[in-house]
Amino acid sequence: MQLLTRLGSLSRQMSSATGVIANSIRNKLQNALQAKHMEVINESYMHNVPKGAETHFKVVVVSDLFDGLALIK
Repeated sequence: MQLLTRLGSLSRQMSSATGVIANSIRNKLQNALQAKHMEVINESYMHNVPKGAETHFKVVVVSDLFDGLALIK
């Protein structure tokens, strides 16, 4: 049971990037890319940084502005 509680906690930490830096990233990308879908995931907990740090993010963006572009440029 403790393992399930811990996994749930980690899942929430991963997906709930609501800090100042995460919000700034989200706002800047939304304004620039007119995203249809966006995920800003704080992955800082996976690194040797203080608890609550906002230093490592994974970002997923879906936007019509990417239509016709190569995946790697």
